[in-house]
Amino acid sequence: TCPAGPLAPGTTVNCTPVVYTLTQADFDAGVVNNTATASGVPPTGDPVTAQDTTSTDVPAEVALSLNKQAGSIVDANGNGRADAGDTIAYTFAVTNMGTVSLNPVTVSDPMVDPVTCPAGPLSPTETVNCTPVIYTLTQADVDAGVVNNTATATGVPPIGDPATGTSSTSTPVPQVASVFLDKSAGSIVDANDSGRVDAGDTITYTFAVENTGTVTLDPVTV
Repeated sequence: TCPAGPLAPGTTVNCTPVVYTLTQADFDAGVVNNTATASGVPPTGDPVTAQDTTSTDVPAEVALSLNKQAGSIVDANGNGRADAGDTIAYTFAVTNMGTVSLNPVTVSDPMVDPVTCPAGPLSPTETVNCTPVIYTLTQADVDAGVVNNTATATGVPPIGDPATGTSSTSTPVPQVASVFLDKSAGSIVDANDSGRVDAGDTITYTFAVENTGTVTLDPVTV
């Protein structure tokens, strides 16, 4: 809105200031370019016009966070203890902590790749949940007594370098260490062919050692 009435040569009129509200598109573009046109109608002839343009940088903050969670160990073989072949379910939630949209948003986890996340832009303050992934315990995990895992989320802004965030989980693996020995004695062997059991005859013993726990045993002695 500009003041009504004529504008005499050499004079200036100030129109009412106008407030513009930034949009997400402005943040994603990193700049607000704006052109205004003034028009004046003379007593005779065609109207006259003039233009002026402003360019306002919009500082962008690029940041995201990853929240990775590990479920309880699932007893896949139903033997009542944690051992190789059991599973852990991992979930991944990515939140845009910045001021610009991120697209694409991906999660990388070296233990359970690939991780699938919904396609499309992730707006500021929004959270996206990626598809849960199942990890199968190895014997090395059981022997270590813990599964440590770190995942990394990456989000690509419209301009500038990608943002990354990491999240780690540590799942204890209960260990059971036990061993079973089966010793057998053979029949007495008549070593001197005397036809009777006497000194010098022999007995052969056998030993079978079974690992009845969940962890590797080394060394094993009898």
